Parts: sequence; structure tokens; C-alpha cells
Amino acid sequence: MTLEPPMRFCTFFTNAIAGVFPIFVPLFAGMPVARTQRYRTLFSVFISGSVLPVVVNGQMIESPVIPYSNAIPTVGSTYVPAYSQQPYAAPQTYLQPYATQRTVASTPIASAKQDWKSKVANATSNLRESSLPNPNSTKVKLENAAEQVLRFVRPESGENGEKWLSFLRWKEFQKELKEEEPDPEVFDQLERNLRQNYSGLDMQPLIQFRSSLDDYSNALKYGTDGEEFLDDLKKRIAKMEEKLGSAPEGADTERQRDIGFFVKNLFDSNQATDFAQSIRNAYSKPNARLLVSKSFVARQFARPVSQANPVNENILGTAISGSSFLSGQVVPKLIANPRQASLQMELAAQFSSDSRGLNRGVTIFSRGSAPVRVTETISLFDYGLQAANNTSIGTSLHTDVVGIQHRSRLVRRIASRKVSEQQPAANAIGESRLRERIQSQFHKQLIEQLGKSNEQLRPRDFPALQRLGISKPTRSSWSSEDYLAVLWKHQEKDQLAAPASCPIPVEQTGLTLQLHQSAIWNAIDPVLGGRIIRNYELDDFAAQVMKEVPEKLLKESKEEPWSVSLADFHPVEVEFDDEKIQFRLRTTNFQKEKQKLDQNATIAASYRIRLVDNSIQLVREGKVEIDFQGKEQRGARASALRGFLKNKLEEIFKEELLEKPLRPLDRLPPTAPKLSIASIHCDDGWMQVHLK
Repeated sequence: MTLEPPMRFCTFFTNAIAGVFPIFVPLFAGMPVARTQRYRTLFSVFISGSVLPVVVNGQMIESPVIPYSNAIPTVGSTYVPAYSQQPYAAPQTYLQPYATQRTVASTPIASAKQDWKSKVANATSNLRESSLPNPNSTKVKLENAAEQVLRFVRPESGENGEKWLSFLRWKEFQKELKEEEPDPEVFDQLERNLRQNYSGLDMQPLIQFRSSLDDYSNALKYGTDGEEFLDDLKKRIAKMEEKLGSAPEGADTERQRDIGFFVKNLFDSNQATDFAQSIRNAYSKPNARLLVSKSFVARQFARPVSQANPVNENILGTAISGSSFLSGQVVPKLIANPRQASLQMELAAQFSSDSRGLNRGVTIFSRGSAPVRVTETISLFDYGLQAANNTSIGTSLHTDVVGIQHRSRLVRRIASRKVSEQQPAANAIGESRLRERIQSQFHKQLIEQLGKSNEQLRPRDFPALQRLGISKPTRSSWSSEDYLAVLWKHQEKDQLAAPASCPIPVEQTGLTLQLHQSAIWNAIDPVLGGRIIRNYELDDFAAQVMKEVPEKLLKESKEEPWSVSLADFHPVEVEFDDEKIQFRLRTTNFQKEKQKLDQNATIAASYRIRLVDNSIQLVREGKVEIDFQGKEQRGARASALRGFLKNKLEEIFKEELLEKPLRPLDRLPPTAPKLSIASIHCDDGWMQVHLK
């Protein structure tokens, strides 16, 4: 008996889930450049969790090997750079007002009333100058990490080691480390330089060096003049009470940015960490979710069973031969389980047999039938799919003797009487063997199929994430009688995730994908926060992402030099609200050749999603807005710089953001279910995609 349907359902976890969820990721890859490779790292982030690999068409997505300039060192004798994280933008559909179906697993808003007043008071009273990061001890730690780097790259061994030191900007590092008043900004830039997708940057000595640079920079910022910093922190804590207690409105981007920056400051300065953790806990809901409806599970993964088998048994001294047939259907049914997604594989079938038995020259012809119901539970754990070993079977075998053959009439009469006497016992034996055989085959085949699926589900390392300093998201799941849910949470220790579950009503059919804007922020911040983007480096960054650098970027990298400095916190924001997606770039200064516009600015562009026949385009609504903060720099040069910046931004945030409409479903593996995009909605910080 072959139970193909359980395998089909196991494949659902690896191909349907792993294949369907990332189809919209290209929309968040940032600027409108070539789309072929850039979604991969974020794909890995959301699908991997702690256990789920990125598998497309049975192959794990890995970094392409790209020839690169001799300026970049490698570990060993060959140059093997890979791609790096790009700023992720956001995207999609021709939107219609969503209906009022019920919301799944909705929870109260995280910042709903808590006793923030007492927590603020405790935080203020627990500020300790002695707890601030110490510049001296962190400097020693940094020096030790630097020694480990030198042992690792071995500059004395030849050209490759020297290239490593050049890439690490070693002379600049040593010079600043010796200064009487080191500049933390220098160490910040050195640390960001180590967050690129080049082979070797995922090695432990370099990861430790990166971490030590960050610790020393924080110690210089917060520990050099501790008393002044703590006085300012007390004022900020007092103001935070009102912000935490106020009810969120819409996407709540600005408030969450302020709260998130405050939390990061507390962790970085090692002050009031219990208070910081309380705030973090209030913003700690999963920020990516996949909901699978029971009707989708039933329709896509119920499969018929039709299996013929030979009969060869010996029951009560009678040798029985013939044929049997099992016909029915395996249906997966969702089970309510709040801890991990669970389902019951159920085989409902009818068994029939046509056989003859031979005993001492007497041939007995019989026909048997039995209803069969076999069930076993499967659950999704951190390490993969596991059967509960609770296989159960219900059956009741009924056998009819339809003929007895022997040349002697007397023997036939005696045999008939004997068959009648032994038939209950024979039925019991036959039913027991039938039960044991089907139960054993069902469980064995299910275990084999789960093993194959778990080969793909087993934990794997993603060097690109380690190089960029991005941790894997955690993954959890649950199931109800109506939905199976897989949840991901991408949140570093000093970051905020979603304040609540998605409020957009969920359809009761198909697949529903939900993404909170915090997942994008949290992925972007470690890579782009505080980074200086220089036009002559654009082709280098693109080479880390794509197999081929677009001609437009190659040309831009050769234009007259310009640079833009991104904000340290939330440099790129994507906001989902009011059926629109808004992109924001937050910058601190802009420089062109020797001219500098030293002014904070926020650049924003809003887009509507146009969805036609599974094709997605983002259509800009209104103009690109540039808001300069602080005192405006005047003069012809400042005006010229603002005009140059505006022209560059208009090139990026075009009327139609994508060079051509995106067809994400075309990227699905062949084994994935046939799907169509039914709707895309954006509201209150969430984007929800419904697939049929």
C-alpha cells in the first residue's frame, strides 16, 4: 500500500510554505534595479527562522561567486565575494476596500494600558553611572580582538594578508585608537565596513572584532561623560511615560521609531535594562505570518488511495491466496494546538478481498470486506516535522464463504460445518492481521516521508546573514480547526517587533501572507544604519547583490563624486497604511565633491499598488517629498545641492517604481499549488496578501 498523500502534505511545508512566502520579497529589495538576485538574502531571513532553509526547486539559495576587484581580500588565495543586503523597499496591488471577514488571532495593542508610571519611576531610580560601558575595559577588549584579527589574516604571509588590512582600514583604526579623545564615529564606520557580504567576514575573529568596535564606540559615547548623559537620560525617561501610554494611530511609525531609538539607547548604555526589556516585550509579536485555511489544506492535499495487493496467508491451518484491494482517500485535518501547528493524517478507505483457501484437499472460496480508518498526528517543531507515534486504526472485517470445493459431497458437508464453527475465530485473526499490516505500513511510510522532508527542514547556516550581522528570525506555529499558522519574528535584543497581530480581516479560504513593517526595519537597520553611501561604490555594492551590475549603476559610479550619509536609526522606513506603501529615506548630510549640505532630511514617496492578472506595479501618488530639518542652509551652493539631490531622488522614486510589472507567482517551484493573487491590503503597519 502506497500512501502518497502524506508525502504531498509534508512537501507543503517545504515547497508550498517555503515557496509561497517569499514571492513578494523582491518588492522590498529597495531601489528599482535588476530584480533577479536581490531578494535572496531577505528570503533566507524570513524562511530560515531557526530551522527552515531556503529551498526553491529543491535547491538551497546560496551566494553567487562574483569576480571582484583586487582591493578586496579573501581568506585563502582566491577572491570569493558574495552578495550583500540591499535596502528593501516595499510594494503592491490594485486595491479595493477589504471586506469584513473575521480577524484571526487578533490581540490587544501592545502599548495598551500598562503600569508605565511605576516602571518609569523604577527606571529613573535605577540609573547607575557605574553601569555605563567603560572605555578602558572595552578598549582592552578591542585590542585583544584586533590581535586575533592579525593572527587570522597573517599580513606577514603575503599579499592577501595586506589586502585584508587595507580592506579593514587598519592604519585608520590604529591611528584613532591611539588618540587621547577617540572619535566614536570613526569606530562606527569601521564597524559598518565589516557588514558586507564578502567571504571571510563571517569568520569568528572578524565577527568578534566587529562586536568589539561597537562596544568601544558605545563606551566612548556614553561612558566618557557619564554624569551629563544620565541627567539627559532622566529627562528622556520622564517624557517616555506619555509616549508609551498613548494609543497608537494607524501605522504608528513615528512613535515606534522614537520608542525604538530610546530602547536601543538604554541597551547600548546598559541603563534601566529591565525597563527597556518591558518596552521590548510590549512590541514583541511575530512580524511575519503565513495562514493556511482548512479548505485550502483539504482541497490541495487530499488524495485518493487505490492499491491492489496479493493475499498469501495461513489461518487456522488453511493456506489462503488471492487478491485484495484498498480504495479510499487520505485527508489532512487541522487540530487545535496553540503550541505548534498540528494536523491529523486520516485514511478513510474500504478494504475488499477475493481469495481461496486450501486445507486437506478442500478448497474454500471467500470474499471479505472491511471499512478502514487510520489516523496519525503530525506536528511542526523547531527541528522539523514529527509524527506523534499515535497511529490508530479502526476496522471490522466481514468474510463471506461463497463456495466449498471437493469431489466428495460428505467432505464438503463436513467442511461447511467446520468453516461455520471456525469462521468467527478466522475473522478475528484476519482482522487483527489486517489492522496490524495497514497500521504498520501507514506509520512506516509516514515516517519515511517525514524524514525526507526534514532533510530540507534541518538547520543550516547562512553565511550572508552572519557577514551582515543579521540574526535568523525565530519561528513558531499554531493550528486551530480553521487555520494552520507559521509565524516568524525578526527582532534583535535592542529592537521592536510588531505591537499586535495583523488587524486586517482574514479570508477563510486560500493562503494569507502577512508582513509587519518592523520586519523590514529590523533587517535594514544593522546594515544601513549610519552608513555613508558613495556613488563610486555603488557598482561594488551591486556586485555583492547581483550577478551582473546594471549599466545604469556602472554609469552612476563613474559620475562626479557624491555621497549621502544615512541616519543611524531607521535609515530606511517602509510604512503600510491606508492601502498605501510609503518609502522613507532618513539622511544626515549630502555631499557633492567639496560642497556639503549638512542638514537632516527625510525623503518620502507614497505608492498605490496596482494588481492586474497577478502582475504587480507600484504607482506613485503625489510628488517625492523632501523635508529638511533644522536651520536651512542658504546660498547658491546649498540651493544647487538640494536641486541635485531632488533630481537623483526623482530618478529613484519614479512614477512607476518597477521597471516592469512584477509577476511573483512565476517564481514558484513546479511542485507548488497553482495560485493566484486575490488581493493585497495595507493598513496599520501591516501588508496582507491573499492567495487563492
